[in-house]
Amino acid sequence: MNRNAAKGIFLFLLFMLFFTFVSHHLDVLRTPQVLCVTPGAGVVNGTSYRLVVPSEAVYPGAEPYVYVVEDTLSWFYPVAARQSPVRVLDSGDGKTAVDGLYREAQVVWFADRALTGGPVPVRVSGEEAP
Repeated sequence: MNRNAAKGIFLFLLFMLFFTFVSHHLDVLRTPQVLCVTPGAGVVNGTSYRLVVPSEAVYPGAEPYVYVVEDTLSWFYPVAARQSPVRVLDSGDGKTAVDGLYREAQVVWFADRALTGGPVPVRVSGEEAP
């Protein structure tokens, strides 16, 4: 192999490494970062409930839902948030009592950009108590 071909192959591999690094970092910047809470027992409007989450976590509508963070089998996106329908039992004082979640669920409380649609790849920045 001549010297020019070896230089060309080396430069090609170097550029490929650089572009892989850049595209990975751009992908990380595009992925929403979320703050999660675990639903727990609490009091809303003087009544005790088994599962209480912050009101900001519940998306109202004809069929209210929350985003629940779960592990995936994907190597590129190991964590994703999906919509989970809930039944709102009571709301007040910045808290909402819900039914339809499991106790260990990680519910998205805050996201740095809008979450839309089905499973959304996310980065979890921390977990807080409700």
